[in-house]
Parts: sequence; structure tokens; C-alpha cells
Amino acid sequence: MRSSKVIPQKFKAGFLSFLGVFPILATVIFAAYVLVMKDWKEFDEKIILKWLLVVVGLLATSELVERFQILSKIERTTEETCDKAGETHNQITNLQDLLYQGYQIVPGVVGPIVISHVNGEKVTRHLIENYTDRLSKKKDVGSKQYPVQYYINFKRCDIEGELTELALVIANMIKNEKCSFTKIAVPDTGIRFGAKVASLFQKPYLQVAGSHIPHYDFIGQPPSTRDEIIIISDVTLTGYSSLELPIEKIRNCGGKVKHAFVLVERTDLYLGGTKGPRDSLKDLGVNLHSCLQFSDDELKSIFESRNASRQL
Repeated sequence: MRSSKVIPQKFKAGFLSFLGVFPILATVIFAAYVLVMKDWKEFDEKIILKWLLVVVGLLATSELVERFQILSKIERTTEETCDKAGETHNQITNLQDLLYQGYQIVPGVVGPIVISHVNGEKVTRHLIENYTDRLSKKKDVGSKQYPVQYYINFKRCDIEGELTELALVIANMIKNEKCSFTKIAVPDTGIRFGAKVASLFQKPYLQVAGSHIPHYDFIGQPPSTRDEIIIISDVTLTGYSSLELPIEKIRNCGGKVKHAFVLVERTDLYLGGTKGPRDSLKDLGVNLHSCLQFSDDELKSIFESRNASRQL
């Protein structure tokens, strides 16, 4: 299509260039003629006035031709831009077709999303080995005062690398459960990668304020009666501050919660003979999904093995 326009456009451009130069040349020649003829004979004022009008007319013609040239250049540029835009549109369409072939559609998610597969247990276990710490003294948890001394400090993970891996672990867990949801909620005392998980699903991110913040239940827009919300966290021990309290606050606003996802579920309360987070959430009608389960003794073994290997 473009090759058929090459010759006419070149001819048109040359013709317009000639029209632009001609009035200027004619003006110069005519002015020179007047100056030469003035030395030969005297002219009447009316004749001089006519010549001036002719010169002004030529200058005006030159201005019009110049403007016409500018408009023609704009026209040519517009045509070329439209041609390029058409080619780009075709390329984008082909690219979209390829992308849609690789997209994974998750129920409850509007539009295509891409979630890279990761081995959740392997990634989480590796980070647990790096970030298991020991309290200076044992801490009692649960109604029966079951003591724990070891904890997983995921807050030490770096922003770009390890937090992204943990976000993918949670995202794959959600995808595999095929949950329908409109928002992702995170306790404000919990994980730092909640926004990353929400962005993977192209969903709004809701932060639920902990009990230590009076008069404020949510950081951001509160949920509505139309919202189906899933809660995510990194580690749950008793499940109260990270799961039960957020569920209560969300439901008080009319939001619905049926699923909660955590990287690590502590089993210490079960071993102590009392209800753990899974039991407590089941009583609330919420399913708890965890990637791994650890007791205090298991974390102690991981902590001591890591320190022993570092001393070698």
C-alpha cells in the first residue's frame, strides 16, 4: 500500500516546493525590474501603487503556499503514522493470542493472570532453615500455657527475592484450591508480601488492623457485603491475632470469609492438648490451608542443626 503512493507523493512534494519558491523568486525579479526601470523613466504614482499591490499579492501567495506545504506535510505524517499504527496493532493482536495461550485462568479472578509454579514446601523449608530464631526465654501460648521458644522470622526476608518466592507459594496454594474471592486480606501485624500476592491475582489488597490499634479496623477501604475475602498470613500459632480477629472484623462489615492461607501452621497447641488454629477456624466456618506444619521441638532441631553447620 505504501509503495503505490511513493511516486505521487514525491511529485506532489516537488510541485509544492516549486509553488513555495516561485512567488518569492517572482517577487525578487519584479522588485529588481522596478528598480531598473526607475532609472530609465519616471513612473506615475498609480503605476507604483499597482506594482506594490502585485508584490504584496505575490508575498501573500508565498505565505499561502507555505501553509499549504505544512498542511500537506502533516497529512503525509498522519498517513505514515496510521500505517505504522496498523502494523503495530497487528503485532499486538498476535502477541495477545500468544499470551492468552499461556495464561492460567483462576476461578473468581477477572481476566487472565500468570502465576509461576514453585515448589512451595521446598521454598518454605529452605527459608525456615535460614530464618528460625530463638527467644531468650520460653513464651506461653494458649489457654493451657503451652511454652514455645523458637519462631520463624520471615520479616528478615529480602524484599525482591525471597518475599517474591513466598508470595508465589501462597498464590499457588490459592490457585490449587480454586477459591472464588474478590479481595485479599492481610493482618497488619503479619506478612510483608500481601500486596505481591494481590497483584498476582489482580485483586484489591485489604489490610486489617490488629487489636492494638483502637477505633480502626481497616487500613484502606473496608469490605462490603458483596466481598468474598481470603486471608493470608505467614505463620499462625494460636490463630487469634492473625486470623480470628481479622475474620471477625471483616464479617462485622458484612464481608464473607471461607478460606485462610498460611505458610506455616504451628502444631504446639495441638500437642498441648488444646484447640489449635485449624480447630478454631473450623468453628468459624473457615478452612485453614497451610504449606507446612512445625512444632517447637522441630524448629529447635532446625535451629541447632543450622548453627552447628555454621560452626564447621
